[in-house]
Amino acid sequence: MPFVKAQCTNCGGLIEVDETKEAAICPFCSTPYAVEKAINNFHISNKYEIHNAQIMMQKDDVETMAADADALLYQLNKPQQAYELYKKITKLYPRDYRGWLGLAMYRIKTNNFDDEYGDIEVNLSRAKKLFPEGAECIGEFLSQYQLADTNYNKYSYRKSSITEEIFSKNPNANKNTILFVVMAIISLVIGITLRIIGAPVVLLVFSLIGMIFLFIASHFFATSKKIDELQKQYHESDKNLSFTISKFDKDLQDFTTKIKEIDSEKRLLENTEFQPPRLNNLEKKEHYHE
Repeated sequence: MPFVKAQCTNCGGLIEVDETKEAAICPFCSTPYAVEKAINNFHISNKYEIHNAQIMMQKDDVETMAADADALLYQLNKPQQAYELYKKITKLYPRDYRGWLGLAMYRIKTNNFDDEYGDIEVNLSRAKKLFPEGAECIGEFLSQYQLADTNYNKYSYRKSSITEEIFSKNPNANKNTILFVVMAIISLVIGITLRIIGAPVVLLVFSLIGMIFLFIASHFFATSKKIDELQKQYHESDKNLSFTISKFDKDLQDFTTKIKEIDSEKRLLENTEFQPPRLNNLEKKEHYHE
């Protein structure tokens, strides 16, 4: 007489039944049951438990990897090791947003705004699609990054251009201005002195030389003023660049804090809802048979 495992359709008790029979009585609740339904009931329950055990193992694995990668990137300052873990997550669990988000954060923290291949925006967009609960938060951060990236490039380029322009001019313009003014004064003094002792032509010559020196001095003076103005622009651009970086650093910190809060709330809700059905509950029993 072949006995197989089954589960009572009323109380959920585990029993062994003779599969050749059509009906039997549960030894736990004394309720009649159809043998075929009791056998199917056992298989459904067993399959559900195995499936959920696999899901929990997978969750534990990706949870550990994501937590380790975040610790390496944000706390231990080991970005390359964090990158390898994030990359592994995207390969093993491509539908988990944390791998893609981690790759974007790695690129931001190690390359600032140098995103030659567009990895940051691409990976942030992927994370946004895979994490609907945090889509708004990720979208807002993506906009902040794009604005910061635009300003960073603008002010960096401006600083570089100003530096080149300053070096293209005479860096000793101030000294040269003073030098030629002094030479002009000396020329005039010599000319006036020689005029007093009776040499009028010499006065004219030295006066012309003095005027030439003054003209040259005015040129260097204009250059000096231009350099001063460029230096002011350089410092202003540097100030704006520093502000852009510091503001984005704060935006980055706020984002990482907020996205983790959203993720924690999501997973807490999932764990609350993740309750294996108790088959001695009549409603859940009927749900399985449907």
